[in-house]
Amino acid sequence: MKLGSKLGEQPPSEGQEPRPSREGQEPKPASEGPGPKLSAVLDTLTRDLTAELGKLYEGLAPLLADIRRDIAALEPAEGDAMPPPQEQEALRARIGTSLDEAEEVLEALQLATRESTRGKG
Repeated sequence: MKLGSKLGEQPPSEGQEPRPSREGQEPKPASEGPGPKLSAVLDTLTRDLTAELGKLYEGLAPLLADIRRDIAALEPAEGDAMPPPQEQEALRARIGTSLDEAEEVLEALQLATRESTRGKG
C-alpha cells in the first residue's frame, strides 16, 4: 500500500494529463470541488492499517501521529491563519519524509504479519 497515494497527491499542473487513481478511475475534475481533507484521509488510512496489522499497528503509531500533527498545521480550524508559505513547504516536505519512513515500516510490519500467519498455519 503506497501511503502517499492515500494522502492526497497533488493534482496535475495545467496542461498535464490527470493520472488515474489507484482504482484506475480518473480523478474528479476541479470543478467538482475540493476532495476530502487530508486529516479525513489519514483517519481512513489509520482505520485500515489498524484492521490489517492489529497490535503491530503500534509500530506505525508514532509516525502517523507526527503526520497528523503536520497535517493539522496545514488544515487550520476555521478562523485560524494558515502558516506562512515557507512553513507550509517545510510541513509538506516533513510529511513526505514521514510518509516515506512510514511506508518502509509498513512494509516490514506487513511482512511480519505474513510470516506470523504462515507460522500458525
